Amino acid sequence: MRWRHDARIATLNFMTTFHSHQERSFRLVAPGVEFCVLRHHADDGMTLLVRMAAGADARLHDHPGGEETYLLSGRLRVGGQELVPGDYLYTPPGERHDGHAHEEALFFVVVPGGLRVT
Repeated sequence: MRWRHDARIATLNFMTTFHSHQERSFRLVAPGVEFCVLRHHADDGMTLLVRMAAGADARLHDHPGGEETYLLSGRLRVGGQELVPGDYLYTPPGERHDGHAHEEALFFVVVPGGLRVT
């Protein structure tokens, strides 16, 4: 596979962001649901780690820019999809879903455009 070089990309100034595991902190956002924001996006979006306790529920919500989820550990239901470690789920913009942790779960999430709880 060959990638076409785009000189416009090479001239952009990207800002590197680094978070040491020692400075990572989680914030309780709902019973049994914690967020660790890794990066805030310019469009109100976020890159974050989510930790859910066994039996915890995430309320019905949607994402104006979609959502990417990668399950690191545990068992999780997102909408009608069951996830196990290593599973990746893309939810398109505007699609509403809830979530439930069958067991303690840790997952990586990218939400361009943010999150709206309904």
